[in-house]
Amino acid sequence: MLALIVDPDAARLSRTTDIMRAAGYRPISVSCFEEARRCIEAGAINVLVVQERLGAYHGVHLLYLARRTNPHVTVVVVTREPDAFLERELTVMGGVRTLAIADLPTLVQTLADVALHSHGPPLTKPM
Repeated sequence: MLALIVDPDAARLSRTTDIMRAAGYRPISVSCFEEARRCIEAGAINVLVVQERLGAYHGVHLLYLARRTNPHVTVVVVTREPDAFLERELTVMGGVRTLAIADLPTLVQTLADVALHSHGPPLTKPM
């Protein structure tokens, strides 16, 4: 499975990439919104792991772009702190969860849980 990982923090990006590779994903690692947008537009990805804040953009912007290419892409938005409001909002979209940075070691389990419990129609809202 092809996984796009987007994080402006180089150390965390490397760590997340290692976690995903060890779990059998084929990671593509980028550090900014524009690089991620180009990767999404170049071809379908199966998994998107994205930081909540990407400079002037929000990780959810990439969710919308990714869903245009693959309506069933599994998405994890990584936040600085647990965010119950964002979690509720994203859960409605189906196939999306938030994960606090401190919980990054549980990323693979979170992805499995998302896939198992995904519900609702795919997100089709235009950007």
